[in-house]
Amino acid sequence: MTGKNKIKWSLSLILTLSISTMNAQSNQKANPALTAQQQSITNIAALTAVGDLDHLKTQLNTGLDAGLTINEIK
Repeated sequence: MTGKNKIKWSLSLILTLSISTMNAQSNQKANPALTAQQQSITNIAALTAVGDLDHLKTQLNTGLDAGLTINEIK
């Protein structure tokens, strides 16, 4: 490879790397928080996984109050 080709390849590599951007978290403002139903589902799942039956009963009622159906809770 000649000196000019090395410079061209180096410049094209630098330009390629500097131009690309990552937008993995760009939609965070559109959906910043979980709804009450989503929070209830995650709490129920966590309590079920741990096996905490006392708190699970309370959270099941909270989920039903938040508008979850029995099938959604299952």
